[in-house]
Amino acid sequence: MNTFPTDSQKVREALNLGLNTIKQYNYAPLFLPIYLNIAKLYAYFTPHKDSALYILDKALYLNLPYNKIAEVKLLKADILLLQGQYDKAKLLYLEVDKEYKGTEIGTQAKYKFAKLNYYIGNFETAKARASTLKDNAFDLIANDAIRLYLIIQDNLGFDSTETPLKIFAKAQLLTEQYQYDSAMILLDTLQLKFPEHPLKDDIVWQKFIIAQRQNDTTKMFFFLNKMIENFPQSIWADEALFQRATLYEKSGDYKKAINDYLEILKNYPSSIFTKQARIRARRLRNKIQ
Repeated sequence: MNTFPTDSQKVREALNLGLNTIKQYNYAPLFLPIYLNIAKLYAYFTPHKDSALYILDKALYLNLPYNKIAEVKLLKADILLLQGQYDKAKLLYLEVDKEYKGTEIGTQAKYKFAKLNYYIGNFETAKARASTLKDNAFDLIANDAIRLYLIIQDNLGFDSTETPLKIFAKAQLLTEQYQYDSAMILLDTLQLKFPEHPLKDDIVWQKFIIAQRQNDTTKMFFFLNKMIENFPQSIWADEALFQRATLYEKSGDYKKAINDYLEILKNYPSSIFTKQARIRARRLRNKIQ
């Protein structure tokens, strides 16, 4: 299983520091951020996923504020998803959705429940849940829900088969579980077996996500360029421009970054990235004047 590139010695040091801190202060609620960091280190950078769940269960016994309990439960559900314990993850997502209905974290839990159903091939359930979230008050979640809905709507039953969508959803799940090589094999298989399937832009985008997770800048540029050049009408096109502009900005190529930010404003005026694109373009112009 692949994970984010990291220094294992630094991970061990961070874990030891965090564990010693919460032990020294007798599991005080004040140190909840340390609990969460320890759980994330165990879950995402070590094989010890059960240790992450153990730490989060300890955190739930603290006298936590209402919203912080939801944060712990949501992270626990994410780790259960990472482990492949889908039924347990579903129950926790539903629990947070019900207990925190209407709040941002409750809405996020509802979206994650929809996404989990999508990952495992329960497309109608996922589509129905995503549909209820398309107009929610939280822009990022609404945007994600719209995209999930459209992926299912546009690809469900294409050529009278769900097989390509099931393969693609499995590749996305493997990406979430940091099994990048396995995810890439499925994506390559899709491109070979179904070269004209409507998922072709989504496949390119998913390959970009994997390259981003692996911090491979060369591949990130490759897949972003392919997306922008070949799929300007894709649901990912505006974000692809924003991501490429961000990479140009980080590399110091401010003129190219400005051009991409301005293209978002020109060609995708309803994008959720327009506000940031306008701010960043203005800031970079001031830098190069």
